Amino acid sequence: MSTTESAPDNADLKREVHALRVEVRDLNAQVRGLVEAWQTAQGVVKFMKLLGSLATAAAAVWVLVRLAIERKA
Repeated sequence: MSTTESAPDNADLKREVHALRVEVRDLNAQVRGLVEAWQTAQGVVKFMKLLGSLATAAAAVWVLVRLAIERKA
């Protein structure tokens, strides 16, 4: 193989490496977006669980208050 034959191969490899770096950079941005969405979803789920717990506690207190009022009446 002469140097004239390896020069185009070398240039092709450099272009491919550059293209791969650009693709990896784009994929990194997409993954960051997915991670951010996942973390936001986890926050929403935690908030909904908190609301469910508060609603259950409020319902339990309401039932106890109603039972206490009925017993006095």
